[in-house]
Amino acid sequence: MDGIRFSVAFASAVALIAIACGGDADNDPTPIPVPPVVRDATSTAAPAPTAPSIPPSTSARGPGRVSPAPTGRTNGTIPGRIAYVTPDFEIFTVSGDGSNPVRVSPVQGGTTSATPDDIYVWPLWVPDGDRLLFSRIQPPDQFGSRVALVSAGADGLDPEPVVVYEDDPETAGVGASAPHYTAFSPDGKALAAIVGSRDGLVLTVFDMTRPGSRGTDLVRGAPLYFDWSRDSTTLVVHLGERLLTFDLESGGDPDAAGPIAPTSFLAPALSRISDRTAVVLDLPAGRELRLLGQDAGFLAAAPAGVLFAWSPEDGRLAVLAQTNAETPPGLFDELAVIDISSDGERTERVLQSNRSIRSAWWSPDGQQLALALVDEDDRRATRWEVVNIQSGKSVHVATLIPSAEFDFVQTFAGQYERSHNFWSPDSRYMVLTGSLRISGAGNADPFDTGQAEVWVVAADGITPARSLGPGAIGFWSPR
Repeated sequence: MDGIRFSVAFASAVALIAIACGGDADNDPTPIPVPPVVRDATSTAAPAPTAPSIPPSTSARGPGRVSPAPTGRTNGTIPGRIAYVTPDFEIFTVSGDGSNPVRVSPVQGGTTSATPDDIYVWPLWVPDGDRLLFSRIQPPDQFGSRVALVSAGADGLDPEPVVVYEDDPETAGVGASAPHYTAFSPDGKALAAIVGSRDGLVLTVFDMTRPGSRGTDLVRGAPLYFDWSRDSTTLVVHLGERLLTFDLESGGDPDAAGPIAPTSFLAPALSRISDRTAVVLDLPAGRELRLLGQDAGFLAAAPAGVLFAWSPEDGRLAVLAQTNAETPPGLFDELAVIDISSDGERTERVLQSNRSIRSAWWSPDGQQLALALVDEDDRRATRWEVVNIQSGKSVHVATLIPSAEFDFVQTFAGQYERSHNFWSPDSRYMVLTGSLRISGAGNADPFDTGQAEVWVVAADGITPARSLGPGAIGFWSPR
């Protein structure tokens, strides 16, 4: 990812993340989730305060533990769990209906070494749904800032997170308020992470079957993006204008693709069911969207910008493209779904065009695409629509001003689409973060523009959105 200076001291790190989260780093509120709130479609006011759902004896800033709850399992009518960051930079998980909140980041005091100034951000689910990985920022010592990747059980029973990697002091992160970018291999046995170093961004791979083992640095530089192969043995890396393939079983030596890979796309997209890789290459005939590997070949002429994502269930590739020269950078005006059969035959269907699209996210069952569209009435806002791939029909499910973290994910959706999930495992709900538009508010600003909230939004466009309480960013477990 593009390297942006993260912090040179803890004070600047706090300020950076506080701005991104909309929180105040000088205050120390107790980040206790509240019971879910269903807001009526015509509501014009925020709901009345409700009592905390965590017993007083388990204050989030004092000794004690929240009762453990099932992790990554079906409970009630909404399967899986949501991991989210509170405004006070703690990590919680909660059921999709708002029940069974569990604190994952450590509680200050008792047997833990946590301090009031520790910050925890950017949770990532381990593929089996039983653990979380997240970034920890601690007050600086005599050597400078202290930033680390840590892991903890999603049941909240680990007294201390396990340190996976500690950044060099005074190093750069991957972006504003994002110290690291992380993605597990499909089998969960390895972790690839973009981390900061004194020499810029570094792609490092960790063997998660050997706790405490040092990572292996593969490449450094920027811009830097990557994707895992379906068998977890290969990383395809887009570094600047180079395309590199790392075979981890043979020692990780890179194999460079001959043609230049331009910066008009972010992460290469490796199919989840075959040995196909979608990339953009600069060739003598021009810039082309091509497949590498199995039935390698031409897909389409590539315009100024491209974002693509494979369906998790079949050979369909969603392609967002800039076909209009007036489309601003980072936005796309056309969505095509290319169906690539097992014999290599390709068919294309344009589902959406002439609208400014930020990103596209496949549902786990591969039958729907969630589109993040620029709202025509308020360009601060993102209009979310869910498209049925078979019928081509779409429904509006929510419009919200995204939190800074959620906005960051949309900006770099080409990478986050590979690793972080907003959909529930049953493809019926999504978790979105920001200020939701209140229908029929009847005032000049119909958004709840206070603290960003974590919202569970139904894909049917009918069921009312449910607030899980204030938060910066949330991700759904894989199962």
